Amino acid sequence: MQTEDKRFYRFLAEFGKDIYTEAFEHVFLKAKGLFENDFELFKIFWNYEEKNIPVFSFKSAVSWLKDNYRPEGNYKGGVYCIPRNQKGIIELHIFFLQDGKPVLNGSVPHLVVNTQEIADDLKKMLDNKNLLIIQ
Repeated sequence: MQTEDKRFYRFLAEFGKDIYTEAFEHVFLKAKGLFENDFELFKIFWNYEEKNIPVFSFKSAVSWLKDNYRPEGNYKGGVYCIPRNQKGIIELHIFFLQDGKPVLNGSVPHLVVNTQEIADDLKKMLDNKNLLIIQ
């Protein structure tokens, strides 16, 4: 490795975290200023995730809920199924509920899965319904 490369990597090791933190704070404050009236919308997009998965299972839903669970809110999990559209895609929303109501204000993550097929374990849990609540 050339001397310049070594110096650059040493610089990143020493100051990289500070630079990253400063850059993130700058971007966040700039975004907050841009969306001052629509900051709620910004939070929603920040915690929104969309994936295309060929087959989606109950195990996958529970795993995502566990990975994104925040104990301070006493949340339950939810899976909402929108039947096949004209393109044959099933849309699943995996989200959290608090006091029996979906939390869709961006304060907790929300996953949308576009899938061709629902795995048998999730079909069984949904039992021909569109909504499943997971304790």
